[in-house]
Amino acid sequence: MSTVNASNNVSAEVVKKEKPKKSMHVYAVLFFVVCLGAVLTWIIPAGKFDTVKDPVSGITTYVPDSFHLVDRNPQNIWDVFLGIFNGWTSSSALIFAMFAMGAWIKILEDTGMIKRSFNKLITAMAGKEKFAITIIMLVMMMFGSIGVKPTIPLLPIAVVLAISLGYDGMVALIMMHVGNGLGFSLGPYQIQSVGIAHEVAGLPRFSGAGVRWGIMIAYFVMMLVFVFRYMDSIKKDPSKSLATDMDASGIDLPEIAEGEHKPTVSDIINIILNVIGFVVLIYGVAKWNWGPRDYGTLFLVMGVATGIVAKMGINGISESFVKGCQGIVYSALILGIAAGIAQVLNAGNIIDSIVYYLSKPLENVSPVLGANLMFVINGIIDFFIPSNAGQAAAIMPIMTPIADLTNVTRQVAVEAYQLGGGLVDMIIPTSFSLFACLGITGVPYKNYLKWYMPIFALQCVLAVVLLTVLQIIQWGPF
Repeated sequence: MSTVNASNNVSAEVVKKEKPKKSMHVYAVLFFVVCLGAVLTWIIPAGKFDTVKDPVSGITTYVPDSFHLVDRNPQNIWDVFLGIFNGWTSSSALIFAMFAMGAWIKILEDTGMIKRSFNKLITAMAGKEKFAITIIMLVMMMFGSIGVKPTIPLLPIAVVLAISLGYDGMVALIMMHVGNGLGFSLGPYQIQSVGIAHEVAGLPRFSGAGVRWGIMIAYFVMMLVFVFRYMDSIKKDPSKSLATDMDASGIDLPEIAEGEHKPTVSDIINIILNVIGFVVLIYGVAKWNWGPRDYGTLFLVMGVATGIVAKMGINGISESFVKGCQGIVYSALILGIAAGIAQVLNAGNIIDSIVYYLSKPLENVSPVLGANLMFVINGIIDFFIPSNAGQAAAIMPIMTPIADLTNVTRQVAVEAYQLGGGLVDMIIPTSFSLFACLGITGVPYKNYLKWYMPIFALQCVLAVVLLTVLQIIQWGPF
């Protein structure tokens, strides 16, 4: 039996699926935060900072010690809904770029190219367990670093691979979810996090990519140490497996892939086509100052071209396009709702007041300590807004001026957001994708935390070291 066919039976082998505890939907959380923002406009004194625009960079910054009170403009319930709608319209280019990205990913997925290529990879590496898992984790991390999350559809294949190599569902979870999560959370070209944060902070899009590549690779190497330790431990003693909710006895193990599951000529052409697309994307944002309209258009071109090469037909491409947009609605609309928070605070003339009062406690601490406090704050906020795009849109309008007033560089402030939210993303109980993956792999949440929390602690220590060094060297451009 082929790997792909075998993988279809995996979900049925999970005896019990871990489910996240009932919690308030993130949309509801954000709506109440917008409402809270409106309430605050009746309580917090309205105020403004003077600002100055750099004639060269075009960046607007706050003038220290220029805060002054202005007339109140308290917001009512109508203003709450108006703020949300204005959040969508003001973020429309980015929202539709995300829809285009979702459509492209779905078209790519529906060609079958990813599964066939992945199947070929894993069957070609039998007997080279650690090397194979390292390569797969690296590939998944690269996917995540540009905002692509094929984890759930590929995870059943990974479970079959892990078990066939003598491991368990936890190893499958690690190489797919954890590998992809590292890239998704820390990637230098992640549109839903760094892209949005740079837009809000007024930084050149995807600037500082070299440093972020280094940070992501450092975390990847750290992760491999723990992955290999776990693999060695369950090889020696299978009773130490953390996938205690999976019965692997009925799973058919893979043989060498059958002909129909090998990458086709169109797959190879599409791989080349999409690699070229990524190069154009990176060059466009780095050299041509591309924004959401530009890379959104590129996603459209890549999606349609991929479908044509795969001979999906106009109806097939259209159906996949719609499904892809449906899959990204959750994240795309979150962006607008989160942006509504800043809309209400701005309309009520209190966002500068919040910045002023939040920055006061940081006046007596060094910029280094301030950068690390931003890391902690972003980590806490991630529990309530478990969305890269939503958190960037909600918190960066406040963090950016605080960074200016406390002499923390904006690039460091963005990194504090990325590390704080990204690392916490891997453990929060409000993550749908985490619990979906736990269910497929038969790993209880408590077992996952038992393995991951020591890694998380080390990751946080490394984050503090990195932010300290980056702030000391005044990582920028500003």
